[in-house]
Amino acid sequence: MADRKKNVTLAADREAVTFSVRWEAFAVRNDGSSDVFVTVFPGKEAGDDEVLRVPAGESAVYWSGARYDTCYILGTAGGAVTIIAQTDRANPFKSAPKGGGGGGGGYSDMIADITVANTGWGNSGNVYFPYKTDVTVSGVKAADVAEVVFDFDSLVTAQEAGVAPAGETAADTVTLYADVIPARVLTGAVIIHRKGGV
Repeated sequence: MADRKKNVTLAADREAVTFSVRWEAFAVRNDGSSDVFVTVFPGKEAGDDEVLRVPAGESAVYWSGARYDTCYILGTAGGAVTIIAQTDRANPFKSAPKGGGGGGGGYSDMIADITVANTGWGNSGNVYFPYKTDVTVSGVKAADVAEVVFDFDSLVTAQEAGVAPAGETAADTVTLYADVIPARVLTGAVIIHRKGGV
């Protein structure tokens, strides 16, 4: 699977960050002490249309609506950002909600690439999702909440098959359910949400 997460230190006031495939969105966490700006257009400046401001210590998602392999970070040399390329508007840096309503939870800052074979799906015993498969993800704990994000090229196949995470995990394992067995191998990533972010 393609690279998805990058930690970048700005060498100048404009840094091009290129991924090996194209993505619709870029989640950016500003790890520096001054504002940074994000765009997919090389000629844009801070304050222009289609440029997103991310204040120091905060995060945001730049949604393009089209697919790009490069985003541009505008800021001050020495600034630092963490970027996750993705296919949706969800912000993986935001806290995951706790059960029981209200309060923190947290994002563990763990993201792992996954490949889901189109063999090995078995009967789940679930009327609504009759098929399931287990995907190995090292470091996952039984109490974690796993969010699965498929690559753009796999997304349609996953949607057609009704693929969804089980909602619960086991040690080093994420379980996926499906309406039908996917027609081909799926690639994507799993984002781990852990209570307290630890």
